[in-house]
Amino acid sequence: MWRNSSRGKGGTSLYPSKAREQIRSRFPSVQVIGNLQMLCELFSLPLVMQSPSVKAHALLLPEHRALLKKAKSEHVNDAYKHLRYWFSTEWLK
Repeated sequence: MWRNSSRGKGGTSLYPSKAREQIRSRFPSVQVIGNLQMLCELFSLPLVMQSPSVKAHALLLPEHRALLKKAKSEHVNDAYKHLRYWFSTEWLK
């Protein structure tokens, strides 16, 4: 739904195809991202922003597939895929 913005310094922008579902929303995704940005700044931690497209390249562990199928939220699966992508491309370097 969100992507890194090439305009300005960092930030995210809303995909036009997802705008309708955000009507009357408090934008919880933006609030979470903002809180994470603040925590990273306060504790001098790096913040890695990823494009939603990286989820397609995430290496899922076979032992986690059954758990992900039981997840009640698409966001749980998305978060897992983002973390696995980061582990496989950055952390293991």
